[in-house]
Amino acid sequence: MRSRFLIAALFTALLICPEAAEACPMCKSAAEADDRLPRAFFASIMFMMGMPVALATGFGIAFWRLSKRPQDWRPEDYSAER
Repeated sequence: MRSRFLIAALFTALLICPEAAEACPMCKSAAEADDRLPRAFFASIMFMMGMPVALATGFGIAFWRLSKRPQDWRPEDYSAER
């Protein structure tokens, strides 16, 4: 309950005062000076966000495929008595 209130208060504060959520003045002026820089920032952010998602998806698919594999092995094939 307390964490929900804290998140709601933070979200409300950012809506009331959006300047607090802006980038630093140097980054903002650099982004406004070059037309290609904001697009480069966007591409780098998408790449950094995409890599963890791609890795998690890959591991999820691998584990799902392992769990769906038919159980065709027999315990006696792996016993120590051969």
